[in-house]
Amino acid sequence: MTEENSPPAAAGTAPPEDAFAALRQERDLLAAEKEQLTAERDRIQGELSAIRRSNQVRSLAEQHGFTDPDYLDYLLDKRALAPEDAGTHSFMEDLKTRSPKLFRVDLQPGAPVPAVQSQQDILPDRNTELIRRLENAPEPHR
Repeated sequence: MTEENSPPAAAGTAPPEDAFAALRQERDLLAAEKEQLTAERDRIQGELSAIRRSNQVRSLAEQHGFTDPDYLDYLLDKRALAPEDAGTHSFMEDLKTRSPKLFRVDLQPGAPVPAVQSQQDILPDRNTELIRRLENAPEPHR
């Protein structure tokens, strides 16, 4: 059948060429929306991965007493180590020996004081010693 022989289009319907054009346009819009949504999903997944890594690095820093989690993240990234890798623990121990200034030191305030006996423990010993000396003292001559 040719166009001349084709049945006339029903009233209110578009010719087939117009319908195909509309479908192509809708397909193109949907493809563009899909690309936009895919890019947004990938961006959000990247942000989520960055947040997870940041939390892991902060936890690792806290666990080992490292003072600067951002610098630790840089060092791990430079050496291509993930915070959960098995080699990370040995890296942290090595870093602690090479750069102790980067780690917290657990100190008690004040100078260390040796354990001293209480006054109650000291006094009975002194009294006992005095009594012993008095008992063994020579008698005065008259």
